[in-house]
Amino acid sequence: MKRTEKVLRYSIRKSVLGVGSVLICALFLGHSLVAADEEQPVANAVENPVAASPVNQDLTTVREAANTEVGTFLAEKVTDLGNNPNLSDEELAAAKDEVNQTAAKAQNEIAVAEDKERIDQAKEDGLADIKSINPVGKDLLLDEIQNGKAEFDKLVDSSDLLLEEQKKSFQESVRRKAAEAEDAIQKLDVNAATAEQAEVIQEQAVTEEDKFFKFIASSTVDFTLAAKLADLEANPNLSEAEKKAVRGEIEQVVETAKKAIEGADSQEIYDRAKETAIAHLAKIHPIGKEQFLKEIQEEKTATIEAVEKSQSLSTEEKTAAKKKIEDAAAIAQKAIAAYNAWVESPDDAEKIQGQVAAEKQSLLKVTTGLKLDLALSDKLADLRSNPNLSEAEQATAKAEAEATLADAKRVLEKADTEEELERIEAAGIASLDTIHPVGKDLVLDELEEEADKQIEAIEHHQTLSELDKKQAKEKIRSVLKAVTDAIAQLDDSVDSAEKAEKLQEQIAAEQTKALENLEAIVKNAAKAETASSVPSDSPQEARQEFSGGVSDSEPETATASEYDLSSHEVGIHPDTAPQSSVQPEFSGNVNDSEAPTATRPEFTGGVNDSEPTMTENNTYDAGVQPSVRSAHPDSAPQMSALPEFTGGVNATDAAVAEALPAYQVTTSILSTVDGSKSLQEQPSSSTITQLVQPKNKESKSGASVLPHTGQASNALLTVTGVISILSAAGLTVRSRKKEE
Repeated sequence: MKRTEKVLRYSIRKSVLGVGSVLICALFLGHSLVAADEEQPVANAVENPVAASPVNQDLTTVREAANTEVGTFLAEKVTDLGNNPNLSDEELAAAKDEVNQTAAKAQNEIAVAEDKERIDQAKEDGLADIKSINPVGKDLLLDEIQNGKAEFDKLVDSSDLLLEEQKKSFQESVRRKAAEAEDAIQKLDVNAATAEQAEVIQEQAVTEEDKFFKFIASSTVDFTLAAKLADLEANPNLSEAEKKAVRGEIEQVVETAKKAIEGADSQEIYDRAKETAIAHLAKIHPIGKEQFLKEIQEEKTATIEAVEKSQSLSTEEKTAAKKKIEDAAAIAQKAIAAYNAWVESPDDAEKIQGQVAAEKQSLLKVTTGLKLDLALSDKLADLRSNPNLSEAEQATAKAEAEATLADAKRVLEKADTEEELERIEAAGIASLDTIHPVGKDLVLDELEEEADKQIEAIEHHQTLSELDKKQAKEKIRSVLKAVTDAIAQLDDSVDSAEKAEKLQEQIAAEQTKALENLEAIVKNAAKAETASSVPSDSPQEARQEFSGGVSDSEPETATASEYDLSSHEVGIHPDTAPQSSVQPEFSGNVNDSEAPTATRPEFTGGVNDSEPTMTENNTYDAGVQPSVRSAHPDSAPQMSALPEFTGGVNATDAAVAEALPAYQVTTSILSTVDGSKSLQEQPSSSTITQLVQPKNKESKSGASVLPHTGQASNALLTVTGVISILSAAGLTVRSRKKEE
């Protein structure tokens, strides 16, 4: 039952009071008659001493009439109190008690009155007292105020759109207004002298209550507005322009409602204004479009720019990709623009907003797919430009990249949200970035090709024995297998460019090492070939290294001019010249690697086997040099016990020192001894210079270059001839001293 209905019923009760009073009076009159019958013996007992007179009979009638009138009025009053909608149960019970007590008092006074005047006076006093009981209902109003405040608090607490500070502000303002209304009502009289006055006071109390509920209505509208604005601001789908437009709409609704509430003269009016405003606000559900349209345009522009910057797409591919993006963007923009700015139902708003997002997502699927295609295109271009990869390795990596992209696109088609699309794009590109193949095939092919060349070269070698060839080829194959196994153990693909680069460097290092090993094998084979040309019966171990100026281990100690004997004539030493018994034995030898001299007996003396290779000469032929051969016959005794000859000319020997001028007879000897064309073309000084160069020069590989012709043998024979002549000269000088 509304508060307005209570007030109306309070006003109407006067028009229906007569009918109700008659019925209640009849009931009350019967009650009075019964009470009179019960009191009759007492009255009779009092009146017995005096005989009943007509006067006494008249007073009885008057009393009965007075009691009837009081009883009738009492019944009417009780009925009126019961029909008062402003009274609470407690207030109604209290008012009834007061009325009954007043009526009982009046009846008692009527009963003891001794004459008609006193009876009438008692009756009138009783009626007046009953009439003055007009209670004002407050409890219901106060309870309604408390209930209204509690409901508002509950409404505010249920909202999750406002901050706690905002909620407390609304609740505090309502509490203050409730306290004001309660205080004003409590100050009003609880009873009025007349019904009219009671109604006025009651209306004042209702007015105070209405003030509070108007405030509640206005606060509810304000609260609804605040919640709506908060929801508006929190909507991520709305642009600032859309928020501003919706804000203006809802603020206009609220302003209209608050004016209606303030001007309302009844609860029904301001409640209707409040409900109308709330319902209107509840029908404003904006649809965010501008932000989506803007994001679609930005996505289109960014993707087209990425396509333009791509270095891996052709012009035709770029044109096709851009058209695909523009078409998808146009479809999405047209669909979004067709939706209304807002709708009345929150469910409809949610549905339409989802459709708007789906339109954008349809474009994002297209652009995400193109971005994945760009990443794949860049990856394939990177694979093609990798100089370390073979075609097979490129094909393997390409297949892996394409499979990765296909997986990403399958997941892409099932994506439902923008977040999923972003995650799929990032994961797909990241997966492609983990494909970094390591090139092995080209390196292994190069090594195999090089090994085949080396094997073929060894196979066609003219001087290597079959055993040497076999051993060399086995070494080559062993090196090839070792490097192949080492490279095979490395990863074929890694997940970062840095790791791939390190592995590629490691493979290059293995390749370099293998090539060096192959080169070393070939060089060692060449050394073996050279060593095999030295006679196996050349004495080596029993000979000490020649320590003179021409020794390969002796540093160069004299210039070429010191050994130039071209200005001296050759002396004649007959074959019968005696040999010095103290002559040191020449302990030099022909080097192991020296090619054997044709048809000549092996020379057991000579220079050390480390003598450097000399300029190639024709096969040495000593047959054209009779003077040397006659001076030193093959039968000349050799003394194995003689000490090693330590130099070309031993200056410490006094006899030799004296005869030294006579030893400088090299020119004619060299011209006589050297019958080869090569030595005839070279100056004698250069020949001697060549002989005294230290044998410490090495080839690039560190191995000594060994002679491959008979040139060194010819030179050694020449030196041997010179030494023999010098020995003969020394013997001659000694024999002369003996004669003197």
